[in-house]
Amino acid sequence: DRKVILVADGLGRPLAGDVASGVALTRGLLALREGQELNQALIESLSGEIAELGTIKAFKEMGTALTALEIRGTSARLLSVGDVLAFHFRGDKLTLLNFPDWTTDDGAPIEALISLSHSPPPFPQSDAQTIINYQSFYLRYTLGYPIPRPVPVTEFTFQKGDRLLVATDGFYGAFLSLEWMRIIVVNKKKSLDDIAETLKYE
Repeated sequence: DRKVILVADGLGRPLAGDVASGVALTRGLLALREGQELNQALIESLSGEIAELGTIKAFKEMGTALTALEIRGTSARLLSVGDVLAFHFRGDKLTLLNFPDWTTDDGAPIEALISLSHSPPPFPQSDAQTIINYQSFYLRYTLGYPIPRPVPVTEFTFQKGDRLLVATDGFYGAFLSLEWMRIIVVNKKKSLDDIAETLKYE
């Protein structure tokens, strides 16, 4: 029982970003459906294909962020290049999977998950430095350009009642501060459709 989620966010000249993200999604899903593992080799293959297309003048300087999640039963893993962020909700606990130590425990204020534009985070210095290093080093990468080796992997458990939100900066950048996180947590018992409607009208 294998489930896969891919979310890409292209960049570059008009239409070039759409091509880059389209390649990442279609080629990535095809490879996974054919039995290829979600791993470094697949990410590098997709990046190489996008880079090759980028030699065409119309597609010059194109690339795409990509976050891929794989769920097998209660075991899940995330591979991510760029700034497509994945949030894991379990009750009142919220974890930003791209940053394994970036989490709020049950009852902790949502503000503990500060926006990416703020630093240093309100964590002990060791954790804060880890997150700052991760942000400056990994989030600037895109497929189609040299990517980090290894691509960071986060493994986590996925239980009944858990929720995943995978979002591009077109979504999380549209809300002031962390209001959208608060809306989701406050409405956590509602259906995902109802939450989406609430976010739309906010």
